[in-house]
Amino acid sequence: MTIRKATKKDIEKINEIYAEGIIQELEFQYPNKPKSKIKEYAKEEIKYHNQTVNKNIKDRKQYWIVLEENNNIIGFGSAYIKGNKGVTESIYIAKEFRGKGYGSKILKNLISWINSKKVKHIETNILTGNEPSIKLHEKFRFKPYLLRMRLR
Repeated sequence: MTIRKATKKDIEKINEIYAEGIIQELEFQYPNKPKSKIKEYAKEEIKYHNQTVNKNIKDRKQYWIVLEENNNIIGFGSAYIKGNKGVTESIYIAKEFRGKGYGSKILKNLISWINSKKVKHIETNILTGNEPSIKLHEKFRFKPYLLRMRLR
């Protein structure tokens, strides 16, 4: 298992893994929407994500990593610096590799990078209902501090 900085050649695989995870995220966000609508939203999200990765992968205030096993990318993560804080933005693991501790390895690496930037604190944004991500971050001593609410 290896963690390394992501490059432009990794974007296709990053987007494949993202596509698997975004369906689950959208189901958390829109629990009453039909699957067809979720898939429609996912297409838009994947298109936006592809543009974002292409733009941000070379930004010095952004950190994109991939996790490989046997030279196969099985997960990725990203973080960025904004002012005096670091933000862990994304941690995605390919479906068949979830629940094996790979998310912890990625998060530990992201936290290390953020700490090297001498920020005051580290934040993350997690959708309510995403229990695996909540538990992962709590394991690293993240605590809730803000509740963001939405009216539709």
